[in-house]
Amino acid sequence: MKWKRLWALSVKDMKDYTKSKYIVFSIIVLPLVIGAIVPLQVMLYSGSFGAGDNNESSVIFMDNVLSRTVDDWEDFTNQAKSTITVGYIVLVLVAMMPIIITSVIAAETIAGERERKTMEALLTTPLTEKEIVTGKLISSFIPSFIATTVAIITFSIVMDIILYPLIGRIFFPDLISIIFLFVVSPIITIIAVEGLILVSTRVSTVRDATQLGGLLLIPLLILIGLQVVLFFYNTILGIVVGPIVLLLIAAGLFKISTSLFKREKALVKLV
Repeated sequence: MKWKRLWALSVKDMKDYTKSKYIVFSIIVLPLVIGAIVPLQVMLYSGSFGAGDNNESSVIFMDNVLSRTVDDWEDFTNQAKSTITVGYIVLVLVAMMPIIITSVIAAETIAGERERKTMEALLTTPLTEKEIVTGKLISSFIPSFIATTVAIITFSIVMDIILYPLIGRIFFPDLISIIFLFVVSPIITIIAVEGLILVSTRVSTVRDATQLGGLLLIPLLILIGLQVVLFFYNTILGIVVGPIVLLLIAAGLFKISTSLFKREKALVKLV
């Protein structure tokens, strides 16, 4: 593959995305909402726990789960434990953000080219089918990963401001949030983009691609849920086995999407 050609295609796509106010809103505002405003709700929610006397069952559950991953968990008050628990729930929401953003961006990859009447020009370039799919993947991945990074950094700052009076130290980013940022989130982003590109190659309009792409939310949410369960119940499996399985899924989807995207079929759909 020619990386200069790939990058040129990716830059062209990203310029097209910035013309849409809806996409720009999703990339800029959504990370701030999830990363900052949602954790602020945690502060209000955690205040209802008080000393935790009326939440003995929830505290026992948190002790059984989070004591596996937090070394000084037993030293925290029940209110601190409750706040950290809700913080991890917010972290899962942040991990879901690539799916939301890519559902907006990646649905416009192939189907958008058809709607804008630019597919024929794209197919006449020296780009191979694999390079076209890879270029679309890169252009969808970059803004999603940046938005997720901003959200996790914002989330960590806000959560530490909330937690510092309770535990007297900086808690986020911890090992789990770092792995989510640099390992799980990028792979989930790639899987989401590949799935939506796969859908986009089979339909003629962005609307159809967006609607069918919504069906991908269910298996992707299941993947995120399984990854979270692995982290908390078996940290080694969560760190090693989980990402390997995700990588295999990403590699399989890439092979399928590149094999299904053919110039001849794409040209036929333009007629």
